[in-house]
Amino acid sequence: MTEDPSICVYHDVAIPFPRDRKVAPQTSSLGVNTLAVPPLGEDQCFQESADAYRGDHQGIPIRTVADTIRTSDAREHYVMLCQQTHCRVNPQLVRSIPQGLVLDEVHSLGTEGTYTGEKQLRPYLTLLSACRHLTRLELTDQYLTPATIQDIAERCSVHPSLTSLNLSHNFIEYPEAKLLIRMLKKNPRILHLHLKHTSIQGALMAEVERILRMTPLERTSLLSK
Repeated sequence: MTEDPSICVYHDVAIPFPRDRKVAPQTSSLGVNTLAVPPLGEDQCFQESADAYRGDHQGIPIRTVADTIRTSDAREHYVMLCQQTHCRVNPQLVRSIPQGLVLDEVHSLGTEGTYTGEKQLRPYLTLLSACRHLTRLELTDQYLTPATIQDIAERCSVHPSLTSLNLSHNFIEYPEAKLLIRMLKKNPRILHLHLKHTSIQGALMAEVERILRMTPLERTSLLSK
């Protein structure tokens, strides 16, 4: 089968949260939505990070927590999430994050071919949900388990800005492929899904390519069928 040129490959930097960093609350917009689709549940995208932060800051209103998180240093935030989940900090992931970058400035996340393991990937995926301006996510060569793929699909289904997801070089079977297809139906902002060197091919790949060609309204209407 000829590969659809609309399914793109991206190879960008990765990312990663502050324990006691004090930042003046600020509100920033989600930007222009060129797809003109209803906004997704924004609160779902930072709830875990908010819960982690409020563990040390009880009584703070959720909106204040959200504003603080979004202006938090990305490296510090990643480290805090690792501490909260009792997970070893991956120094390669930390080094891949530009110093001084705050979560609201993160537009691309990726493991850059660094195998992290399922446990170390968990805080990274939580970080993904806290980056509301993220547009690209690359998780290649990660030996993703079915549970992790389900987690990725659920997070990406409600992400307010993600447009590109690369899961190449992972063993993805039929049940997980169906989860990714449902993700595309739920979130029409996702315009590129790269699945090179996975087990997804034939009819399943044709279904992915068909959905990616649809308009946002056409894609969301598939959920009722």
